[in-house]
Amino acid sequence: MVWILCNDCSATSSVRFHVLGHKCPGCSSYNTRETRVSSSTGRHAISGRFNPECPQETR
Repeated sequence: MVWILCNDCSATSSVRFHVLGHKCPGCSSYNTRETRVSSSTGRHAISGRFNPECPQETR
């Protein structure tokens, strides 16, 4: 899961990571940006793979 900010409606939401983009659940826009990674996923935001070196991750 990642947190996103919608550039159209200014909503912040937690959505599943997707390599191509993130859809705002409020207005259905893809004009979003990632603001932070949920630390409970154990995944790195860029690659989507487990990274033991990433300080935001937990096991």
